[in-house]
Amino acid sequence: MSRSMATRLRNMTTGPCSLPGCYLPRRRVSTYCEKHATHAWRYGDPSVIPLSRAELSSFKKHVVKVLKANGGHSALTAAYQAIQSLLDRATEAAELIKSRPGKGQPAAIVALMLHRLNAGGASPMELLATTAAICLYDQWRPFRTNLVRMCAIANALASAKQLGPELRKDPRYAFRFNNNSQAARVQLASYFVNIVGSVLPLIERAVEGALAVREKRTEAALEKLWQGQQEELKLPQVKRPSDKKLLSQMSPPAAPAPAENSSAPTASRITRTLMPDGKTVKVERLLADGQTIMTTYEPSNQRKAQ
Repeated sequence: MSRSMATRLRNMTTGPCSLPGCYLPRRRVSTYCEKHATHAWRYGDPSVIPLSRAELSSFKKHVVKVLKANGGHSALTAAYQAIQSLLDRATEAAELIKSRPGKGQPAAIVALMLHRLNAGGASPMELLATTAAICLYDQWRPFRTNLVRMCAIANALASAKQLGPELRKDPRYAFRFNNNSQAARVQLASYFVNIVGSVLPLIERAVEGALAVREKRTEAALEKLWQGQQEELKLPQVKRPSDKKLLSQMSPPAAPAPAENSSAPTASRITRTLMPDGKTVKVERLLADGQTIMTTYEPSNQRKAQ
């Protein structure tokens, strides 16, 4: 017998997150917790690492160089015109929208997002370069799913231009681009992917050619550097030191002179003789000059202690 709908809904909302390693409670009827459900809604997957700006810029800078070097190319000009036409038509459609559309109106949300980019001053070349760079990145390191790729393109296009001051107080627009519905963002990305797809092979070949030329230049510079390392270095002129300086360096250091004003005389020989009483010891010290003798008397027990 099948369980009731209330029981199934209760099990769905009270269970843990379905992502391995996460034990947080689920969010409403989602299989993920609130954190991973929001992450999947914004980036297309609950555990995917978003594309960073540094990774995007490493591809985008090469694409921009190719686009600037081929400004008058017919295929690129046609792509620019298609993007500008898309922005103009979206601006006309946005003027007819009087209130903020709901999640079930992705076409209206896309029109507002395109109008936001157009009003912010986003150029067709900038939008094309961003989309082409992500497509090239996808060929080098494929995204997990196509949904992740579309979300990455939409999020990158959103960061191209921020919401202007004239639209910031407009209730029709979401304050953050990522707050729009996922379906609308995927539809927006598909428009640019279709336009860029016609010129993407040309851009890819141009970028690969430019990288090959740079690699050859690097190899030539390294080869030239290696050849320079094989040449012998010129010997510098060294001044020969004088013989007197060499002798002074080789001679041993002089012994320190004895102190002139010593407080006690230095004895060279000491003779001790026990006196007949057996209690006194006669001590005779012959000084260093060899002539003077100092005689002292000490108790015999002191001698034994020494």
